[in-house]
Amino acid sequence: MSGVDELAATPAELSVPASAEGTLIPLRVHLVDAATGAAWSGATRELDDVGVAAMMWSYGSVGGSSPWSGSRRPMISERPDGEAFNRLVERLRETGVRRVSRAEALDELDRLIVGAMERRPDVPIFLSGGLDSQAMALASLRLGRRPRCYTFGEAVSRDVLGARRFARATGLPHEIVPYGDWTLESFDELIYEATRGTTGLEVAHMLGGLRPVSARVPEAYIGFLGDAITGAHLPSEGPVDLGAVKRTVLPGRGKPDSAVERLYPEACAEVERRVGERWEAYAPLAPHQRHMLIDLEIRQATWIAASFGVCDRLVRCHTPLNDLELASFLLSLPEEELRGQALYRAWIRRASAPWRRSLGLLKAVDTVRGRIRRRLGKRTPLRLDWSARIDRSRGWLEASARAAPDERLRELCLASLERPDCGRGYLPTVLWAAALARACRADL
Repeated sequence: MSGVDELAATPAELSVPASAEGTLIPLRVHLVDAATGAAWSGATRELDDVGVAAMMWSYGSVGGSSPWSGSRRPMISERPDGEAFNRLVERLRETGVRRVSRAEALDELDRLIVGAMERRPDVPIFLSGGLDSQAMALASLRLGRRPRCYTFGEAVSRDVLGARRFARATGLPHEIVPYGDWTLESFDELIYEATRGTTGLEVAHMLGGLRPVSARVPEAYIGFLGDAITGAHLPSEGPVDLGAVKRTVLPGRGKPDSAVERLYPEACAEVERRVGERWEAYAPLAPHQRHMLIDLEIRQATWIAASFGVCDRLVRCHTPLNDLELASFLLSLPEEELRGQALYRAWIRRASAPWRRSLGLLKAVDTVRGRIRRRLGKRTPLRLDWSARIDRSRGWLEASARAAPDERLRELCLASLERPDCGRGYLPTVLWAAALARACRADL
């Protein structure tokens, strides 16, 4: 089967359907013909400048952009499976911002999180050490469940250390997943088959953790969307305005990678204009609500959802925090309950109170060990040392870049690899450009 025929046979929905009723963001990739709205056949492989710039800048889609000329990636509000998101917007327009006491808000948040878990099966949890996986574990404990937990990441990463602390304190069965032998090229084909170039190789860091356990863990909980609906992406200080939105949905403090801006100047301007258009579309709502809705629409419903959609190819992902009722409640709260995830953190503290002493002692031990590592000149990454992974796959990435059929895309890949901070505090553009270059070559 040729590349064009293979793509023509591919359905527009390139991932498994969302599993739970009331799901806010489905884990799917949709592409449609820009002129007719019909399911995209994949017959063209010409690149669209705005779609490419949006992908390299926001890592996903902005205002319906697609990297492929003649196609659109519909915004979630336009999609048949985006009904829950549209209901969220309608509810916020009706209720505005609700004032409730902290005690009442904590009780309601408790009811919604525990209820979201109760409606779903008793399956393992991928415990990252962050707030969302802790929330799922704490809710499971409240329900009398004792789920087995799995954690992947570099051996001394903050994710692994935090997850180990939490599991030891609460007594949950816990396994550290082997994570050392994967490369970016290990998952190139899987990512391409799932998304046809609409998301990047960055998702490989999750696939590297899921693959070793996929045969014995067919389904599990993952904390998708919890950070977005609890306020983690709101600015920590300063006004919540259009500038703050751009800094959230267009990483790099709201400015594109210099190579992207140089190679696609007009397209970058159009991407920025589309973000402003979305800000105006939610004008009747409070600024923090507008900010959070745009984050859901641009980053969560395209880049992040596509990443978890790829993960669904290995392990069926249950996402209990991706819940309409939970999101409706949280986004209706005043800004001060959401900045810095204030209410969410208060609920975590309350729910984890029975294990507070154990958690404190274990954290103190890890803190001392971390100080010793720093004195020895060793870093403790959050989950993944991207610079080491990039270096490990550098030869393959360079070969992929040089084989890109589009000159600007080729230059974009190579410029990203040549940056001295590639993978060091900077998520490299090459991870998306190389995935797109791979998709371009499918028809050649």
